[in-house]
Amino acid sequence: MIKYVDFLNQWSSETIINLIEIENYWAAQIRDYFQNKPFMLSADISKTIGANLDDLFAQAKKRQRDNPGTHYLGIILQHLVAAKLSTIMPNNSFIIHGASVADTPTDRNGDFVINHTIIHCTTMPSNALLDKCKQNIACGCHPVIVTIFERLQTAINLAEDIGISGRVDVWDVQQFIASNVYEHSLFDETKRNTTLKDIINKYNDIILSVENDPSLRIEFDAM
Repeated sequence: MIKYVDFLNQWSSETIINLIEIENYWAAQIRDYFQNKPFMLSADISKTIGANLDDLFAQAKKRQRDNPGTHYLGIILQHLVAAKLSTIMPNNSFIIHGASVADTPTDRNGDFVINHTIIHCTTMPSNALLDKCKQNIACGCHPVIVTIFERLQTAINLAEDIGISGRVDVWDVQQFIASNVYEHSLFDETKRNTTLKDIINKYNDIILSVENDPSLRIEFDAM
């Protein structure tokens, strides 16, 4: 830092420099640094898997507030679901799209289509989504909505409002992931982190293959 200040002093003696512009430059570098850091998932075994995922989602919400225009939480939700599905269906009998790819241009009925089951991932259940579920049912398919815990009841209420209550499954992503981890680790706490790490590794592979923002990666801290 002393050398850098000496450099600035020497530079200013030779020409006119704009210290505000220099300060803004370094502030921008710091913002870029933190924006490009991966998200952190701490697998603290003293807490539930759902609580650890809540901490992860809180990071996504904060980054979303700091950088309006990118739906970090929705992207993480969708690709965590894809990662879980990939661990139980290693042959990848379904297609994984980038989270920014809408259903309509790709002629999709939902985020994941597996046989006659159509999975929709959302952080904000809406009437438009439930209308799509209604169309899924009319086509002989079974819709499933995966959302965050605090939006679970919203999706259930919307389904009831349009008359498809009992015909669409609504799951919160925390339990969706946790149930898989417990089942695959055979409810052995010593194996929980290993199973969770497999899902996160698969998630990171998906991010690198279908997204162009490496800061969406999740760094797993097994503690």
